[in-house]
Amino acid sequence: MKAKVRILVVDDVESIVTSIAMILDDSRYDVVTAGDGEEAWKILNCQQVDLVVSDYNMPKLNGIGLLLNVRNHPRTSDVPFILMSGGGIQASQEELEEMCVKYGAAFLKKPFSANGLVALLEDAGGS
Repeated sequence: MKAKVRILVVDDVESIVTSIAMILDDSRYDVVTAGDGEEAWKILNCQQVDLVVSDYNMPKLNGIGLLLNVRNHPRTSDVPFILMSGGGIQASQEELEEMCVKYGAAFLKKPFSANGLVALLEDAGGS
């Protein structure tokens, strides 16, 4: 039996974390959750994770800060990363997409479909 892909889902909106966990609730995925980037970074420092799906706009440590931590640490630098955002006043979608390209992450615009999320996970290495 193939091992489950461990995915860390990070968002400060609990309903989004719950929705993603429900979408990924099957035999292929093991979902770990965090409510902000700081909590996610603590998890990444003590657990093996195969892929990160993170919101951009969060308290304590935003998604770009988490992405930079992941990319700059030898143990996590190759972990596939998907940055989600519904837009906002802090950064435009275009700016976020440019950051994703620069740091080797995929971008997922909220709201998203279940099929769109799963397809992006598979493309990012979470299959």
